[in-house]
Amino acid sequence: MKDFTGVIFTGPFGGRRPVLHGIAAYFYLSLFLEKEIGELAIEFSDQPVNVSQCVEEGKFPLLRGTGALRAVFNHFGQELTLDADKRIMAIFEKNDKDGHLRSYPYSITWLCRQAYRLGYDPAEVVVRAADVVRAFRNNILDKKEVPNVEAFSDILSVIKSSFQPFSLSRYLRDLVSEGVGSENVRSRIEWFYSLHKRAEQEQEKALHVAPAYISVGSEFHIGYFVTDNKFVADVNQKKYDVLAIRDAKTKNAIIFFDKKFSSPRSVIAPILQKLQAGEEERWKVIPDRYIVANGTESSDAIPTERSDQDIFGIIKDVLKKFSM
Repeated sequence: MKDFTGVIFTGPFGGRRPVLHGIAAYFYLSLFLEKEIGELAIEFSDQPVNVSQCVEEGKFPLLRGTGALRAVFNHFGQELTLDADKRIMAIFEKNDKDGHLRSYPYSITWLCRQAYRLGYDPAEVVVRAADVVRAFRNNILDKKEVPNVEAFSDILSVIKSSFQPFSLSRYLRDLVSEGVGSENVRSRIEWFYSLHKRAEQEQEKALHVAPAYISVGSEFHIGYFVTDNKFVADVNQKKYDVLAIRDAKTKNAIIFFDKKFSSPRSVIAPILQKLQAGEEERWKVIPDRYIVANGTESSDAIPTERSDQDIFGIIKDVLKKFSM
């Protein structure tokens, strides 16, 4: 069997910023190859890769989602026989349907996304999150009693002790159960906690970013922002029927459409058509989501040459016709 020395996360929507499913696949790949977490070289690509060539070069390609996890098991002929592995797979398959892993306090899934937004090294994010999966799996395999974590009550009072799978509090408990030293536990938890604190600070700043253009006089509310704050979408999506954000540095743009439109695709299609005029390869619809994007956090694109007024005008004109 091919001796892999590295892994390459690939795909247009997550290749450069793997979600926890893919990171779990990386952990299992390391496990089956009998390598320590971090020993495999890690690469990222938001473009399609030649799988055969990657394998020949000793790089195992991992796509987005639970499929990557199953691909690792299948490649190594591994069956889901252990209860720990069955449970992990079931958790991720459920998350594919309802996204529940993002809802826990100090969710590792949520924290990974914020780390990418804040410019953290993706390879470090992968290695640290993979250790969360490792500790969770080992805790189930060892079937140890729930450990006493009173010595960490100061941390748990802050990170909210939900102890849900792949939450920061559960990671702390799993590390204590493994017998990891107190200082080591605190160091690992502190990395994620500091990340969470930075994300909250940026979210607070995002609340004070004013739109460059706004239209609230018609049936639909439109907000158009020009900013390099990655959290503006999070704090504004519920305020507008259509939210457009232009990156002040890269000049890429992304447009979010509210799901309450009776026929959202009938709005998206003409807006996309107008934006693609002369820039066909620069604008895309993100599958299964109400988004038109000229590049995303996970996928690069040549920045649009359209002016802010032009983009805003196209959105406004199409919505005006749609409301008639």
